[in-house]
Amino acid sequence: MISLGKRNLLEKALKDDSFFLLFGNTEKRRNGDVFYPFRQDSDILLLTEVASPGIVLTCKKHWWQCEWRIFSDPISDHEKLWGTDRLSYSEIAEISGIQNISPISTLSPYISDVMQDISNIYTTRNAENPYFEELDSYGWVFHALYEVLEPLRMIKSEEEVASIRKAISVTHEAYLALKEGILPGMY
Repeated sequence: MISLGKRNLLEKALKDDSFFLLFGNTEKRRNGDVFYPFRQDSDILLLTEVASPGIVLTCKKHWWQCEWRIFSDPISDHEKLWGTDRLSYSEIAEISGIQNISPISTLSPYISDVMQDISNIYTTRNAENPYFEELDSYGWVFHALYEVLEPLRMIKSEEEVASIRKAISVTHEAYLALKEGILPGMY
């Protein structure tokens, strides 16, 4: 699992007594009940491999121990009836390898509880982070996410290189198959 290896590297990069908070993308409404196609945040994919809308990834590092947690709303009855891109808690746990899955409604109390042990926070300072003002009030030292995430993308593991090679091979085969079926003047 590529994401597990990346999380292990991230744990080493985080300062002691720190909190990592990363917001995934949400579904964007096009109109009425129609949504644009969903695309998960690349950093969430890197660390969890979960392409489910509206998740939040946290890591609390106190001393040498790291506690990973994903926050997500449960799938509603309406979504069960009409369908959704969101995954169940068990699907999120199976894909990510993170067993600690909690409802989004528990994120704010969790942050309040965590703040007692933490002096550093890694998060974004933008509109995607609705908790920024609350987090800023604790007097933590803020660190930009790219400080720790960018180096994780620079070096590829053997598993990542194998996945990239497989994607290249599949793409090459698809182009060869298309080449055989294309004739001049075809639309």
